[in-house]
Amino acid sequence: MLKLFKKMLLLCLIFFGISACASHHSHNMQRTLGETIDSTSDAVMVESFASYEDCFSVKQGQVLHYKFNSSSSLDFNVHYHQGSEVIYPVLHNDITTHEGTVDPEKHGLDEEYFCLMWKNPGTQQCRISYECDVIQK
Repeated sequence: MLKLFKKMLLLCLIFFGISACASHHSHNMQRTLGETIDSTSDAVMVESFASYEDCFSVKQGQVLHYKFNSSSSLDFNVHYHQGSEVIYPVLHNDITTHEGTVDPEKHGLDEEYFCLMWKNPGTQQCRISYECDVIQK
């Protein structure tokens, strides 16, 4: 199981290394920030007209840094729930790649579950490779 994880991690690193030419600052950001609290790297297939979501607990003094690439255009958002309301700090349509950082303090929050959601509006299955890190500031 560990060997499979290492192989998948290596493939993701190679994949994101290629995309780093366009956005090389993300790894530098992690080095200037503190310790990584939580980290996820994954590749998923999303059926046509379906969605995929991954959520992270982010506390005051931490940030959520994410990046992804998709094999076809999709809709992407980062959201959290405040009572019955859904708040979207990040909302993009028709994109294949994106990178960003969410800081709960900028939204007046002490701690929150931030969810990344990809929606495939196309008629073909799409592949999403993503990497998320919760980092201590």
